[in-house]
Amino acid sequence: MWTNFAKYGNPTPTDNDELLQITWDSVENEKRLNFLSISSDLTKGRNPFYNRMLFWENIHKEHIVLKVITHMNDMGLKF
Repeated sequence: MWTNFAKYGNPTPTDNDELLQITWDSVENEKRLNFLSISSDLTKGRNPFYNRMLFWENIHKEHIVLKVITHMNDMGLKF
């Protein structure tokens, strides 16, 4: 599956793979983050750690200093 993801950008590139018996749903947008957990059991899900991400997004919106620091870090500037 990792090789398929590296080669095709999709861990399940064919719909009729008898071994996998699961199809990956790609991310639709920033609010619908689909994922495929690749372990001994393959499971699909959506919005991993949604509450954690929501917490940090709200903190980020409330505090302008964090916005500025994040923006500067994204530009490669470090304090």
